[in-house]
Amino acid sequence: MSARDSIENLWDRATPVGALLDAYRTEVLAEAAALVPGVIEYGTAFRATEQAHIEVHSPTASRDEAAARADRYRDMYPVVHLVQRTVHYGEWTEVTS
Repeated sequence: MSARDSIENLWDRATPVGALLDAYRTEVLAEAAALVPGVIEYGTAFRATEQAHIEVHSPTASRDEAAARADRYRDMYPVVHLVQRTVHYGEWTEVTS
């Protein structure tokens, strides 16, 4: 049973408790719905030409792998940067067909 289901069941049984439980329920459900931080993802960013948009290639969780790739790309593209982003994971949702 998920935390959200537990709180929903508690709420159904304890409705007369009032404002205190209502505030607690709101806080817990907000925490359950919040994004969960995942991993730092690294990539190599470069422009193929001065006019081209910035491209980020091969995102990976390995900083060393991305840095090695950036070194290899420097042979073809002089302006290459190692970039990173934090990836957040939310709840899984069903895909409609």
